[in-house]
Amino acid sequence: MTRNFSGRAIRNVAALLSVALVACLLVFTPRAANAASPVIDPNATGSLSIYKFDGVRGAKHNGEKLDKLPSNKPLADAEFTMYPIEGLNLAKNADWEKAESLIDSLPYGANLSTVTSAVNAEGLSIGAPRSGTTQLNAAGTQATLVFDDLPLGLDYVAETKAPSGYRAVAPFLVSVSMSNSDGTSWNYDVHVYPKNAPG
Repeated sequence: MTRNFSGRAIRNVAALLSVALVACLLVFTPRAANAASPVIDPNATGSLSIYKFDGVRGAKHNGEKLDKLPSNKPLADAEFTMYPIEGLNLAKNADWEKAESLIDSLPYGANLSTVTSAVNAEGLSIGAPRSGTTQLNAAGTQATLVFDDLPLGLDYVAETKAPSGYRAVAPFLVSVSMSNSDGTSWNYDVHVYPKNAPG
């Protein structure tokens, strides 16, 4: 049964996700859509676009595409691996509450083994991973990796190979989908802007 999500569980998940995401990211906070918003489309697919830059942590971000990219140096050759957490249906309040419980149990920057144990304890599982590498565009102004055709849900993302001369960002959890900035509709195409510090 699909529902609007304006209850306590979703507000708590939003807050927890903002804490669980990596410190080197422009952190975004998913929020519940309000009572007037449409329900999540259970047949929709989503995407995650990763824009990679040199630098340190920036301001919080809400997962929407920026009109103007950061002026930092774009970084190609950053490999990311995305692990879907299977068994969650974000069109159900009960599964948002399960996601809340999962996130609450995880320490900051948890590794795959720790996440897998916590996922299994919630009766969920880690699905087959997908990997890709950030690539520079023709103008050399941005380095991007897009994971597309994603089922809606919660995913664990790790930078499995950092660009030469840089430290990898800590792993993070991301919700595909999340509400837009004013809580009136759902964003199925999430954009994140992680930065790597030299080291």
